[in-house]
Amino acid sequence: MTQGLTPDNAPSHPKAVGRYEVLLPIASGGMAMVYLARSLGAGGFEREVALKLTHAHLRDNREFAMDLIEEAKLSVRIRHPNVVSVLDAGEDPNGLYLVMDYVEGDTLSSLWRKAAERGERFPARVGLRILVDVLTGLHAAHELRDDAGRPVGLVHRDFSPQNILVGVDGNARLSDFGIAKAATRLGNTTTGVVKGKLGYLSPEQARGLPLDRRSDIWAAGVVAWETVAGQRLYDTENEAATILRIVSERPPSLRSVDVDTPEELDQAIAKALATDRQQRCATAMALSRQIASAAQAHGMLADVEEVARYVEDLIAAKLERRRARIRQVLASRASDDAAESSKAEAAVPLVAEVSSPSVASLPQVEPSPAARRLVWYVAGGAIAAIGVLALAFRLAGASRDPASSAGTTSTAATSSSASPSAPPADSSAPPAPAGFEFITISADVPIRSLVVDGREVPVSPPSRTLSVQVAADQLSKGVSVDAVASDGRMARVIGEAGQHALSLRFSAARGGGAATPGAATGSGKLPFAPNPYSTVAR
Repeated sequence: MTQGLTPDNAPSHPKAVGRYEVLLPIASGGMAMVYLARSLGAGGFEREVALKLTHAHLRDNREFAMDLIEEAKLSVRIRHPNVVSVLDAGEDPNGLYLVMDYVEGDTLSSLWRKAAERGERFPARVGLRILVDVLTGLHAAHELRDDAGRPVGLVHRDFSPQNILVGVDGNARLSDFGIAKAATRLGNTTTGVVKGKLGYLSPEQARGLPLDRRSDIWAAGVVAWETVAGQRLYDTENEAATILRIVSERPPSLRSVDVDTPEELDQAIAKALATDRQQRCATAMALSRQIASAAQAHGMLADVEEVARYVEDLIAAKLERRRARIRQVLASRASDDAAESSKAEAAVPLVAEVSSPSVASLPQVEPSPAARRLVWYVAGGAIAAIGVLALAFRLAGASRDPASSAGTTSTAATSSSASPSAPPADSSAPPAPAGFEFITISADVPIRSLVVDGREVPVSPPSRTLSVQVAADQLSKGVSVDAVASDGRMARVIGEAGQHALSLRFSAARGGGAATPGAATGSGKLPFAPNPYSTVAR
């Protein structure tokens, strides 16, 4: 991922993805954009998260979709303080996304670059503490087991400074398992295909050979070498020459570059860089302990507090700009929401008085990003439960009590069964006030719960045909409809611009459907599972 993205050079971004309010972009790569976002809950609860959203041109790329799903399935199983936690995953009209812990800090590669910009060398003692800690997270990933207790055989395949996040709390965390490979049948990666950053490829990885955890240990050895030497081990500008050096030459010792390097530290790192993987450290934990022991004996190992102070000082200006931008975004949206609320209060409330079919009216205001919480999707916690998964969404289950809705501006009329001879919905609905129009929603079974463009519409009693009032500007963009049938099945439809009649078809099996223009079914699309610990945001 490319770090240091600013609002000025970043492309426009969605205001919301799934149930998350997007604040601003913080990183970009060839496959996805990472945003700072937040989730909102009851009583003013909010949590900042990092949201990784696929680029638009990759939305229909099956291979990349499977890579992202694989990343979610693997990462959610690794529970370690030195691994970035994956909290959620899903599909949105904007694309597939992962939701991760937001680490207020920067990548190790960006910290190296920032130190160079200040004309200083990144302290080796700080870098070695970062590496020693993140190696324990890598070890946890290597030791991952399935629900039956069998080793998964996970290989990260992209252990590099770009994927080591260092927070202002001084803690280092390993991220981005997007190209990780498991020996069990979890993955979409292929032996013989070279993936990873060129300067950190192991000899066997550069040759396209089968990999195990020792390939990651080589990459960690390269990071350690560069941390102590203060320079790159391989010149990646000439790719062919770099690969030739990796597969045919033994890396130079650190003492040949810096004679002041302690011999024990040089030997520990040289062992990780053995071209014969049989000669390398057996585990990432063993390498962590060897480096820590050698560095500490010579006063070259900082503590977490020292790392925190250095990182805070190095990127203080960058973080303050980010925080200021967040305050600006939130203030602007609060102002917009207040203006919309005033407009809604000034609007004349609509009371539907028709006998058939059911007519429901929405509050005449387009929802704010924080309120625009449509269908959302999350990844389940256990890989065994994700063997054959269905992408699902959850909506409000039960319809509202008509008595509780009677005094509001959204009023449900009687169902079609009360007056079977009534005319069609679009002709029987009362005229819409200026600036608003009616859409007709028909289904093959009665609808008991309805959400239109993020707003819940009271439906009582359930009906096959509904007329819903929406703002004209919403209709001009095309509205999205999520519905729950009276028997609990779910379906979704996204209308085209200006489309007044939408049709919903519920599948025989329960499950959420992928959005398609004009019509919807309940068939699944991608193997995500609902999170059993979450509830629908209203």
